[in-house]
Amino acid sequence: MKTPEDLAKHTLLHDASRRDWQTYTRQLGLNHINVQQGPIFSHSAMVLQAAIHGQGVALANNVMAQSEIEAGRLVCPFNDVLVSKNAFYLVCHDSQAELGKIAAFRQWILAKAAAEQEKFRFRYEQ
Repeated sequence: MKTPEDLAKHTLLHDASRRDWQTYTRQLGLNHINVQQGPIFSHSAMVLQAAIHGQGVALANNVMAQSEIEAGRLVCPFNDVLVSKNAFYLVCHDSQAELGKIAAFRQWILAKAAAEQEKFRFRYEQ
């Protein structure tokens, strides 16, 4: 695959809990691609395994796919990434926000997220 338009010639692998293909193709203006075709898997890990075994093309979370990409089992053919509205929140009772363990975890998780974001940005800006 050379361009996102080439996706029309490939089987799309779907995660049952997400509608990423529809969002991704709309984001890129690829309205001619049938995003309904292809097998649906019940878990993200199964989608990645199907892609590794050559069953089609997957959209994957960069953190989940990173080790497979680094090992050469998967490739990221395009620099176009899906802008996701999914988010995770660290929550606790207001009175506990500054407790040592909670504050330390908050600092650690924010640093890890920033490092992952920077690694991801570096990879796609090359």
